[in-house]
Amino acid sequence: MDAGAGVSGANGVYDLGETFTDIPEPFIDSNDNGAHDTTELFFDWPGGATGVQGATAGVYNNANTVWDARIPIYRNVNLVLTGPPHFSNNTSRIQSASAGFGDVDIAPGSSAIFNVYVSDINMNTLIGGTKISLTSDESAAKITWVGGASLS
Repeated sequence: MDAGAGVSGANGVYDLGETFTDIPEPFIDSNDNGAHDTTELFFDWPGGATGVQGATAGVYNNANTVWDARIPIYRNVNLVLTGPPHFSNNTSRIQSASAGFGDVDIAPGSSAIFNVYVSDINMNTLIGGTKISLTSDESAAKITWVGGASLS
């Protein structure tokens, strides 16, 4: 970010020769790839006479490596909106570790391992505190959670 609190002047404004970190125009990183894409919204600061050198109005402007006195200082925040669990092959599902999708026959006295995947329709993790439970139609079946992982 353009920051004017330099060591040499200690006067709260940029003095020639002080270090600063240059920033581009803020944008909404809709696909979370860390780069501005042409379809993503951005805050368009005006160029020319307003103090932002090389900025073109209506066009996304990257950092320009020069001190710009009128660039807004901002901070990136990742915000994930999540919804209820969604069940499909691409989102939440129960899948046999050995046989994949579909029905699995388990012989009496045997066991099978299944992977449980849970996400919303956009494959986002569910909100903290979401409770997941599994049941079986067979009264003799025993379900045991043996591990788990979460992705952030």
